[in-house]
Amino acid sequence: MTASGLFVGSPEYTAPERARGRDGLPACLPACLPASDLFSLGATLFQAVEGLSPFRRESLMGSLTAVLLDEPSQLTRADRPLDALITALLTRDPDKRPGVSPRPWLCSTSRRPTPLPLPAPLPPSLPRWSPRARCG
Repeated sequence: MTASGLFVGSPEYTAPERARGRDGLPACLPACLPASDLFSLGATLFQAVEGLSPFRRESLMGSLTAVLLDEPSQLTRADRPLDALITALLTRDPDKRPGVSPRPWLCSTSRRPTPLPLPAPLPPSLPRWSPRARCG
């Protein structure tokens, strides 16, 4: 909330400590970075994986109340390491969220992603684009 009572940002991605203000600081100040950003990252990853925001409600106040009081739905589409990471990022207590280096969470699986093949190079017979080339 700003001094005039307006909310700035997306309420369903706002960390609980920022929604309520922390240590007497207004919620509009980045009082708890990077932990607050990590909560927002968790909400964004939840949205990307599940296709819906974990805290979106019918109104701004409903979304803020959900951030402060409701637990997010159980993830159904994420593998275990990603599920564990998102769940940890959405922890209400900023001191209990993982640090800014989530690497141990993501590397705890025995499966390794298969690298994507590189695209084939253009055949030499195709002309290359040039800013000086003219049509016609």
